Amino acid sequence: MDNFRKQIPIFLTYLGISIIATILLGFKIVGTPYFITMTVVTIIATSYILAKSRTLDITERRLSPTRSFLWIIATTLGIIVIQLVISEILVQFFNVSLSANTQDLITYMKFAPYYVIYPLVCAPIMEEIIFRKLMFTDLNQYIGFGMSAALSSLLFAFLHQDSFFLVYFFIGLFLCFIYSRTKNIYINMMAHILMNLIVILINFA
Repeated sequence: MDNFRKQIPIFLTYLGISIIATILLGFKIVGTPYFITMTVVTIIATSYILAKSRTLDITERRLSPTRSFLWIIATTLGIIVIQLVISEILVQFFNVSLSANTQDLITYMKFAPYYVIYPLVCAPIMEEIIFRKLMFTDLNQYIGFGMSAALSSLLFAFLHQDSFFLVYFFIGLFLCFIYSRTKNIYINMMAHILMNLIVILINFA
């Protein structure tokens, strides 16, 4: 129970980012003022969530540098394969267009290059803590791996608000599996960051 109470500020902080964005847009604060504000907000929120997560009673397994490197590369490759396969299925058989979420972020970064810190660093760190280290781990104690991975991945996919829902869902499942094997959230974070970096580089090439 004490561990759960410590998690509440983390979830509220994550939710607060969207609330602040909505308030800014509600007051018609857009363009440079919006992106500067949101960049600062996400950096502060990410720093807080990361620091707060370290105080929780969730054991992180220590891995050697070599094993960590291999896990990160393998996980990144796994995410790439999942994204390519599921995306191709959606495009070819369900006539789903390109990911709106990705295209929106690319547009934002072209307008405000400093905003790259959000999709490249802040989002991966916060999402891995929220959906894998906390939500998946908490649920796994009561409903087992399958249901806990599915539920956390459903929410992970839903919050991306994208037509590529299934891509995010299966990536979420895979990352839950990786975390269950390594018990080291930093593997997930680094793989998630690398994947986002590859997507950004491809779109800016």
